Amino acid sequence: MRRCSILLSFILIILILTACGNESGRYTPRTRGTDVRKPMSWGHDQTIYIFADEPAWLACKDTLSRTLEQTRLTTEHEQYFELKYADFGLIDHHYKYKNLIFLANVNSHGEVMNFLKERLSNEIIDKVKQERIGMFVHHNLWANDQMVVFLMADNLTELKTFVGEQKVKTFELFLRTLKDRLATQVYKTDVYPSSNFDSRSWKMQIPTSFKILTVKDSTLVFRARLNNQPDRYILVHREVVEKSPDANWFKSKRRELANTFYDGDSFEDKNIQLKKSKLGLYPCLEMWGYWINNKYLVGGGFQSFLVYSSEKGEVYIIDNSVYYPEGFKLKALLETKVISETFTIKKENQ
Repeated sequence: MRRCSILLSFILIILILTACGNESGRYTPRTRGTDVRKPMSWGHDQTIYIFADEPAWLACKDTLSRTLEQTRLTTEHEQYFELKYADFGLIDHHYKYKNLIFLANVNSHGEVMNFLKERLSNEIIDKVKQERIGMFVHHNLWANDQMVVFLMADNLTELKTFVGEQKVKTFELFLRTLKDRLATQVYKTDVYPSSNFDSRSWKMQIPTSFKILTVKDSTLVFRARLNNQPDRYILVHREVVEKSPDANWFKSKRRELANTFYDGDSFEDKNIQLKKSKLGLYPCLEMWGYWINNKYLVGGGFQSFLVYSSEKGEVYIIDNSVYYPEGFKLKALLETKVISETFTIKKENQ
């Protein structure tokens, strides 16, 4: 389509979390580097500030809110992001925040558009006028660890339509950035050496902050427990199967594993969701929702991934569980997902 062919970016980066292991036992997720001449960005990881002249904001507000403030079921429906319409009078303070979106009608003369005309090249403005739309993505524009997205069009109707067309891409950009930030934090510690997985048909980059809780021939369980933070569990189970399991098998096996390795945890079908997804390198079936434990009268959030290897005739379940009655659980689940995305099935010669 015409719109898809003319998307522009200052720096267009499709980030895939990849391993860069070395002999020191460290794992370094891919980053964009740091410019020592720039300050660090500030603000909450999940807050996105919107700069737009009021007509542009009103035209796009509902679309952006439905997309970026979408929720995921944990023990409640938690928002991925919170949008804040920023007062342009505070631009000198807010422009160094972590997450920014600029919305603009290039033919308007409002404060925000005038600000952009001063800072963007004439070539960019002319290109948007010529093509009628433009999306620009810039990492670390005014500060390190910053994501800035510009969505522009030559009139409000085009802008509203274009924002709707790019809503999924916009959400994925900010989600990827959030996960990169979590990866940077969690991998400040060493990871378990690859020799820990010599006897297994899989491997992962698991930080040593996650202590080994249970070791079985087919199952490993790790737990991270720190003061004032959620308890986070990562379970990896391998099983030989005759054919690719379906959703009912997945739910039954997850109940069995949770009951055995999480001391009686379970879940009800009404409290979960399933979809086809991807975990790192592999297509998978993903299940998420909240778990309950009637023995201890507690509950929490979980997500689980089923990966099937037709080559090996094996199925792998990579399960993440969080217990944190004091607060939100989504960020901890995203952290364990970042780790789980390093899951790799070994080749025969490995």
